[in-house]
Amino acid sequence: MSETTIESASEKTAPTLDTAPTEAEAVTPAAEEPEMNLAEAPEMSPVVEPEAAPVEAEAEEAPEMQEEAVMAADSEDGEEMSDEDGRLDDAWNEGDDMEEEDEEPANTFAAMGLNDRVLRSLDKASIYHPTPIQAEAIPAALEGRDVLGLAQTGTGKTLAFMIPIAEKLGKGRTALILTPTRELAAQIAETAQMLKLKHAVIIGGAPMRPQLSALASRPSIIVATPGRLEDHMARGTAPLHLVDIAVLDEADRMLDMGFAPAIRRIMDAVPEARQTMLFSATMPDEISSLADDYMNEPARFDIGETGKPVDLIHQEVVYTRSDDKHDHLLRLLDENPDGPVLVFTRTRHGARKLAAMLRSCDHSAAEIHSDRTL
Repeated sequence: MSETTIESASEKTAPTLDTAPTEAEAVTPAAEEPEMNLAEAPEMSPVVEPEAAPVEAEAEEAPEMQEEAVMAADSEDGEEMSDEDGRLDDAWNEGDDMEEEDEEPANTFAAMGLNDRVLRSLDKASIYHPTPIQAEAIPAALEGRDVLGLAQTGTGKTLAFMIPIAEKLGKGRTALILTPTRELAAQIAETAQMLKLKHAVIIGGAPMRPQLSALASRPSIIVATPGRLEDHMARGTAPLHLVDIAVLDEADRMLDMGFAPAIRRIMDAVPEARQTMLFSATMPDEISSLADDYMNEPARFDIGETGKPVDLIHQEVVYTRSDDKHDHLLRLLDENPDGPVLVFTRTRHGARKLAAMLRSCDHSAAEIHSDRTL
């Protein structure tokens, strides 16, 4: 190919040597260039090959350019179809993504549709999955139904009524929670604090003045023992006319402690247009009577065997004489050194005496009874 190019170049330059140069050609001394022969071709091949190389490269790139052109043409021809298909694909994928994002495990509080404030509080406390009584009672309570829940102690009944209260209680309205003991009232108050609910704790053995201030501040929740609440009712300082939700927690224990008449007087004082929830570990006839008198077709949930302790609690009975009780107690404390121990006595005097004995035996002990304030 290089030889042919050289020969053609020499053939074209030869005639220009015989003709007279024009005025324009005189400026460009093309005729003075020496003729090239075949012997000099190898020396010129490096000059000719670089000119041919781009041609070959362009020839190789041509199919790719053609393919790109064809693809562009196809893209323009089918623009409407591809756009429509793309929109359909995007909508389909977006729907899948939304479904994946919205889907929650069935056994979680998030699946119950609770508001973000409640869910954040539960997450902060590392509470994600409802217990059986919570899973049954909360949806019914959220629908506004009265709830009668029977479950063992320690199964999570507190959240079973506190979460619906946090979800449903209207602004300026009040939920009343009756509980048998100050200790249980304090536990419920901790749950209210976790859920960021304004509350007042009305219990016996505590100063009256702070309770008066708490009730005057219009709390969202009143947690009370029946006896002290009746004291405030007699003073006219208990805003029971604002109650929208009434809860009887550990109802069987309140009846065992003789609070049945007080409970009835309190329930008669709250508005009839309310939601009522009753939770108990057992279902004696008195509980059935309360439910019949103060509840409206309640949704009833029986979780596990009622009247039976939680399976995780180990029970043991020790038979001994009265004079040997302290020795047995000291031996049990030595055998179980880990964790706090709760000891019940029959009287306040017995509690003081037992605490003093334990302290004299190098045990840390404190008594709790009605003669002591919180």
